Amino acid sequence: MSLSDVSTNVPVGPARVRHEKFYFPDGNLVLLVENKLYNIYRYILQRESVCFASTLGLPQDPSLSEGGSDDQPLPLPDILCEEFDAFLSVLYPPDISKLGELTVTEWTAVLKLASSHWECVSVRKLAIKKLGEVATSIDKLVIGRAHGVDAWLFPALQDICKRNDPLTLEEAGRLELKDVVEIAATRESYCRDKSLGRHLAVDAKIRKLLDIRV
Repeated sequence: MSLSDVSTNVPVGPARVRHEKFYFPDGNLVLLVENKLYNIYRYILQRESVCFASTLGLPQDPSLSEGGSDDQPLPLPDILCEEFDAFLSVLYPPDISKLGELTVTEWTAVLKLASSHWECVSVRKLAIKKLGEVATSIDKLVIGRAHGVDAWLFPALQDICKRNDPLTLEEAGRLELKDVVEIAATRESYCRDKSLGRHLAVDAKIRKLLDIRV
């Protein structure tokens, strides 16, 4: 996603309010997400994001440029405040000792924005590392597919197919119908015969599901 795709006309909506945490008095880049105004430090965003670096680095007339004031913020459409809050809590942590204390949902939002939206390589790596420590196998399967973390897919499916407990309704609701059917069939086959041969056959079937060639 390129910032140049953002319309210069900010749509009329609810009254804008300054964010209680991420409107810094000495910030130098005003952003608008939903109806919240954020005033952050331009340099850090440019340093971490290929997208922002290429766009914000272009010469512009300060009096005309978006992002220079509350009256002329740079709008970021198609993003929720809670997603942006999670992202900014990594770039500008209020308490550095609590940097890793985001939830799976929050780290997923960070990964989403760092990946497909703004090309933040270091932030993406951090999000993948932190999610790898706290996410369940179902989380990793869903998130890995959505955001291109291919290394998670085989181990996640392997664990789901070989664990003792079947899929719950909540877990099944997060997966595609084809996945649910294939996982159920693979689990049934594995539960009937847990020999080494069956173990290897299940791994081969999982690779086939993921179209992995070894």
